[in-house]
Amino acid sequence: MKIDRKDFLEALDLITPAIGDKDIEPKHIRYYFSSDRISAYSGEFGATISFETGINCGVEASSLYSMLSVIDKKTLDISCNGKLVIKSGKFFTDFRVFPVSEEPEYLQILKKEKPKWAKIPDKLIEAISLSLYAASNDISYSERMGVYCDKESVWASDGCRASVYSLDSDTKKAFFLPVNAASVVKKYSFTHYFVSSSWIHFKDKNSGLMFGCLLSAQEFPIEKLKENFPPSPRKKKEKLEVDLQKFKNVCKASLLIFPDEFDSQKVIDLSVSDKKLFLSGKSSVRVFKDVIPLKKEVKEDMEFRMNAVFLVEALDRAADIFLYPNEKFLLIKFGGLQHGIGFEKNAVSESE
Repeated sequence: MKIDRKDFLEALDLITPAIGDKDIEPKHIRYYFSSDRISAYSGEFGATISFETGINCGVEASSLYSMLSVIDKKTLDISCNGKLVIKSGKFFTDFRVFPVSEEPEYLQILKKEKPKWAKIPDKLIEAISLSLYAASNDISYSERMGVYCDKESVWASDGCRASVYSLDSDTKKAFFLPVNAASVVKKYSFTHYFVSSSWIHFKDKNSGLMFGCLLSAQEFPIEKLKENFPPSPRKKKEKLEVDLQKFKNVCKASLLIFPDEFDSQKVIDLSVSDKKLFLSGKSSVRVFKDVIPLKKEVKEDMEFRMNAVFLVEALDRAADIFLYPNEKFLLIKFGGLQHGIGFEKNAVSESE
């Protein structure tokens, strides 16, 4: 069957995050073709998209994708008879295949769950994306490794940071999305979703992509978090008066010291003293330091550590930044989000 190489690659690009877990050996990552669909499944994630290939087999994902990315051919002739064969003019290559005796696993899951698709509430994807910066990446705190939606808001906390994003409309059903799944979801503009007892599925009606992931079985400590966050309006606070544009530009510059790190690892240290904001960062190859004058003197010195990627996004939205000197706590507010960071003590952790 003849197919357009560019269209083929675009379809693979859409489903690849479902099997892109770095903990999985490349040789175990596969695309599954079932005549008119391409699917992927990794145990925790699954994805499928409508794309006609006319073949039924499984193929090692990395080898196929790498080859399609480098060959300079517009149209490909693809077939499967013991091996996946791709031809175009004088070009020829083949790949080992894995027989598909039944429907790919994610298609079986979709058939069993029978999703009743509902339109995604406004700002839900944004809420997941922004709250993710407060989620834990430490397996020792697996009950915090994700973002939790209690129908009306999206929450996350690693015990030292916390975020809550108030939604304009509720999700009808609460769910706890694992951090690795949330990292995938934020990359897309999904239009519909469905939550079952163990899975959450997303769909983009424009591309036809369907993506699903297992929900976390851990119990997120939502009640304890709500007791401590957001801080009471009665608590003493002062606004950090700083030139937001200058602050954002310095944070953008700090990102340049992290050439190979993931966004979650791009962390910088900040401290306030008198009428100055000190910023510093360190990676495996570079260091960074700068000082920004404050418009108003702070009453008490403070220091904290923050994700520079999140800071740039917050400052780009003209966030308000508040200091809570008694609690050694900082709060960033913009849109529907409140993001807090504890300093000398764990201000948003569970009480002992």
